[in-house]
Amino acid sequence: VDVAHFARARTSLPDPVDQAGIAAPRIGFAGVIDERIDIGLIATAASALPDIQFILIGPVAKIDPASLPQAANLHWLGRKQYDELPAYLANWQAAWMPFALNDATRFISPTKTPEFLAAGLRVTSTAVADVVETYGKPGLVGIADETSCMTG
Repeated sequence: VDVAHFARARTSLPDPVDQAGIAAPRIGFAGVIDERIDIGLIATAASALPDIQFILIGPVAKIDPASLPQAANLHWLGRKQYDELPAYLANWQAAWMPFALNDATRFISPTKTPEFLAAGLRVTSTAVADVVETYGKPGLVGIADETSCMTG
């Protein structure tokens, strides 16, 4: 992980054009949107927290883009260049990692975790084993065991 790159998000960076018109507070995710992401959880969170804007950045792979939930507070911004990411993260209030708990995530060690932490963001994740052990137990990342924990 390029800590210095993501630490740029701790400075005042201009909001990217496609995010600038989205109200705060914003909770974001940046990464590949595929079978490892809990699409149902995203829909539930958006419904339960209508005043929070959920920003999701990244390419959609291995799932049908038509299956992505739609809501006024869900913003699917698509793939971004690596160099652009700090400006997006700098203008979020928190980050989340809504990973599904399935065979695809059983042994993952998401690089998103140290990237979001380097950006100075509060981070909440579902209970992916490596995130729980490495970041949750020391108190660096909030761990949600149930959908209700991610939304409340």
